Parts: sequence; structure tokens; C-alpha cells
Amino acid sequence: MEAAGQWPRETGNTVLRVPYTAVTPEDWGGVGGYPLGQWIAEQRRSYAAGTLEAGQVSELEQLGVVWSGQEAARADGVTVARAHAAVHERFLPPTTAMCEGHPIGVRAKNARNG
Repeated sequence: MEAAGQWPRETGNTVLRVPYTAVTPEDWGGVGGYPLGQWIAEQRRSYAAGTLEAGQVSELEQLGVVWSGQEAARADGVTVARAHAAVHERFLPPTTAMCEGHPIGVRAKNARNG
């Protein structure tokens, strides 16, 4: 839980969304080298199964845990779409458009066809 609490502070993220392969940097002291991404994934599995203790759920939610990877991806897509629209004063990206490393053109095409 200590590494989870340090993640937003160290990375500047406002949510606790950690890639599965993420390992905390060695310079994080006592929590350095911890496989945080795997631990978060296990917490998500326990949460989905209803076996995560209420106190743990509360602590993780206070840290801004993202319980659903799909929901997080959707939210990222909306954020990137807004950034693209702000730059271009509209949201009509070509299929090949990229914005902040995200394939915003493909996302827009899929949304139109979905």
C-alpha cells in the first residue's frame, strides 16, 4: 500500500493507474523494486471477485485506483480527443492521426462506426 501511495506523488498522476509491468524505482527506499503493477492487478481481481476487504477498497479508492482497465482506456481516449480538438478547433481527425502517442484517428473512426 505504501508503494501505491507513493506512485501518484512520484509520477504526477492524479489516479492510481499502474501498468502491469511497472516496478517501483530502486530509489524509492523501502518500496524500491516492488512489482506494483502486478500487485494492483491482483487487487483488481480481488475487487472483482468481491474478496477485497472494505478497508483496502477504501484506501485504494482514496489513492484514485482505476478498477477497470476498459474504463480507464475510455477516459484516456476522451482526454486525448479533447486535447486534439483544442489544438485543431474541431474533432475530425484522419484515421492516421496520432495525439500524445494515442491513435486518435483510429479511435474516432471506431466510435463513428460503433
